[in-house]
This record gives sequence, C-alpha cells and structure tokens, in this order.
Amino acid sequence: MVAVSLAHLRQKGQLETGDVKFSWVEGVASALDSENISKGREVGAVEAVDAAGGQALVHDVTFAFVLFAFHPDAPVWTKKGRIKLKGQTTG
Repeated sequence: MVAVSLAHLRQKGQLETGDVKFSWVEGVASALDSENISKGREVGAVEAVDAAGGQALVHDVTFAFVLFAFHPDAPVWTKKGRIKLKGQTTG
C-alpha cells in the first residue's frame, strides 16, 4: 500500500514511489465549501498509474484518519518525507 498527501502531490505535480506514479490533476471542486459545488475551492484529483507501463491503477482518495483507522501501519508521503503514526518507524 502506498499513500500520498494530496497537498504534497499538488505541490510536486507528480510523484513516483515504487512501481506507482501519482499525478495531481486540476479540475475538481470541493463539495464541502459551498451549496454550489462549482463554486467550491479547487482540490483537484489524483491519477495513479503503473510506473512501468502507464496502465491506470485502482486507487482511493480518502481522509488520513480513514487510512489510519483501517491501515494503521501505512506510511504516507508528505512534504516532510515519509511519515507513519506516532511511535512507528519510517523504514
């Protein structure tokens, strides 16, 4: 499992880790900011592809607390590097 913070991916544009290439794509508005979704702030979307062949991969965009609730040992790539829950090593 590989996880990347949306803010980090937005800043970098692309990130390759292991055999997965992530890209941030403009054009998705937040559904939480306004009654009219088209007036919500730009949050973008994520594309995940196989780094070797470019084939689209099944992926999920979720909140960090959801990731850690179901996958507490999952590392997350952020602006500060690879992090894990408090007390875990970043290996």
